Amino acid sequence: MSVVVLATVAIGYSVEIYFDFLGYTEIARGVAGLFGIDIPPNFNKPYLATNTRDFWKRWHMSLTNWFRQYLYIPLGGYGTIFFPLLILFIFTISAIWHGLRLNYLIWGLMHAGSYLLFHYYHRFQQSNHTSGSASNIVSINVRRILFFLWLSATWLVFRTEDLQILFNNVTLDGELLPNNDYYSLFWVLVVSLILLVIDHSGTPERIIITRAQTNKLIAQELVFVDLLILSLFILATGGHGDFLYFKF
Repeated sequence: MSVVVLATVAIGYSVEIYFDFLGYTEIARGVAGLFGIDIPPNFNKPYLATNTRDFWKRWHMSLTNWFRQYLYIPLGGYGTIFFPLLILFIFTISAIWHGLRLNYLIWGLMHAGSYLLFHYYHRFQQSNHTSGSASNIVSINVRRILFFLWLSATWLVFRTEDLQILFNNVTLDGELLPNNDYYSLFWVLVVSLILLVIDHSGTPERIIITRAQTNKLIAQELVFVDLLILSLFILATGGHGDFLYFKF
């Protein structure tokens, strides 16, 4: 497997797990709403995050709030001198919550390390009054893209049960598109990323709120619906299965 294909798989899985988790969460919220039960939102455009702390405020918000309320705050929170150990402990518990597997543990430690790295870097910026200049050097969109790429690497670890087999079969000289399967893989990835951008830009939400009363919103609605139908046809060729997060 070439590095390019491996990166494509990682990014593709990032998109897949987001729409999978978001999809069945919204189904649950919708069904609950039919019975007058208001379930709070669980996502807030997580792939617009620029760092791990920001990401966990946007992704699986119910789990994050539970950890904050029942572990982080009772154990001292930011004020404790054991703050780094507390962060490591919480992310380790999060990894174990997903399952007793080595890849989950490594995934949790990657997030813990990234969280602490940003935390102390941010403190360094504040102490040296450099946060403003740093923001001017690297735009927020560039930071979002870089963080999404790093996040995709963590999702690849999360997905792979046997990491040794995965990395022992990675090569630098593999063909980019050796067969038709890879053509399909890249096509699905492109369409999925387009839908992710549309979703995070809030276009579907604006269409629902305004009922597409302007020509611009009508055009956006047509593009969104067309891409959605096209994606469903493409993804349907691969069969079907349970939601990814059902096992958690």
